[in-house]
Amino acid sequence: MADIENFRRAAHDNLLWGIKSAPVSEVMVLADTVQSDTNLEQYDSFHPAPAAQEIFSGPVEFEPGISFEYTLTNQMWALGISIHKNAFDDDRLGAFQNQIRQMGTRMEQLKYEQVLQALWDGDGAASYDGSNFFANTHTDWTGDNALTVAVAAGDSIPTLAEMESAYEDARASLFEFTDPKGKTIHYGVNDMTLVHGPRLETVVNRVNGNQLRTSGESNVHQGRFTPILATTNNDTATQKEFILAKTEAGRRPLLFQDRQGVEDKVIDFDENLIMKWIVTRRFTVGYNAAYSAVKHDFTT
Repeated sequence: MADIENFRRAAHDNLLWGIKSAPVSEVMVLADTVQSDTNLEQYDSFHPAPAAQEIFSGPVEFEPGISFEYTLTNQMWALGISIHKNAFDDDRLGAFQNQIRQMGTRMEQLKYEQVLQALWDGDGAASYDGSNFFANTHTDWTGDNALTVAVAAGDSIPTLAEMESAYEDARASLFEFTDPKGKTIHYGVNDMTLVHGPRLETVVNRVNGNQLRTSGESNVHQGRFTPILATTNNDTATQKEFILAKTEAGRRPLLFQDRQGVEDKVIDFDENLIMKWIVTRRFTVGYNAAYSAVKHDFTT
């Protein structure tokens, strides 16, 4: 029993060390966080808020407070390690402890990976109104948030001029989205985030940082958005895509539904003196306000 307790204490302490030392990512700005206390949560509506009307222009139109139902079931995530008792006892260089720290860091960063992956996968996932999150048309509001533009034949990545134009198209689209009554959903230019893959990093940073455009004119978009490098999605097909999102609290594109933090448990020795240790966490990521994001795909 003393061996098991030593194993458990060393594993747990190093797990916490790994969690605390995990780099904090800015990707959570893409999701509104909801604390869950059951297996699944049902959300009544992510319908855009109604527009104001002048009180003397006619009777006030009362919109239903609930128009859609959206259910998210929490997922359980786990990782584990098995180690022979002798290997644990003989670990004088701290290799075992270091591996446990890395597992803690990996589990803490899992939420960042899942938020980014959900965002990239939005063109094939249903949002609260039943239509795909990224689509040319939507059930509950009007607008196209799945844009495509052709780049010069043979280009491995878009040119700076092409990226400037694509960013302007995506930004304009966000501010053209309207609610069922034709009223503009978004106002203002604050809280803009642009998610991109590694191949677009140079042109994205130039659009955001250059003082001048390729035309020689002043770059009015300098510093207008926060770029986020999405390193979790490395397949070739998505290297020419970016997502522009409005990330004001309460209307962020995604939902991070947190059920249970990181927990760990030691499983007793088996007959071969193998100790097993498992780490779990429960959460899920869902789709919130599709009208707060635009996906732009460059094609050749």
